[in-house]
Amino acid sequence: MTDDDPYIEPIRALDGEPGPVQVGAELRRHERRAWNRTLTVHILESSGTDVRERSITVNTIDLSCGGVSFNYRQFLFPGTIVRMRLDNLSSRPTVTGTVIDCRHVGGSNHRIGVRFDSHSARPPARRPRHDAPIEG
Repeated sequence: MTDDDPYIEPIRALDGEPGPVQVGAELRRHERRAWNRTLTVHILESSGTDVRERSITVNTIDLSCGGVSFNYRQFLFPGTIVRMRLDNLSSRPTVTGTVIDCRHVGGSNHRIGVRFDSHSARPPARRPRHDAPIEG
């Protein structure tokens, strides 16, 4: 996804969520925002020539134009491919991403970082500009 992508505006708006999340002194390509939702994530697992998909339910932590992080009760290997539909956003994009980070945070809980790789959704309807000429 890129910053000029028409599907990104709903992610930027985040349905009125609070401002950016600071993560230490890390410099991020995309601004993160707190985004606490329950989400179904489809994990694509391959072994040899067989590809299987399993679904998990997770609680998200934050979201940016470049990815999402969530809590999960098991380790997910970096490089794992996931697919999810962000129903809580107005355009309801389906995104495919790659697990880029998995950190143990206590007990059996892990914080999973996913980078968005691709998406499919209808762009939000464009409102007519008030200064646009009337056609007809």
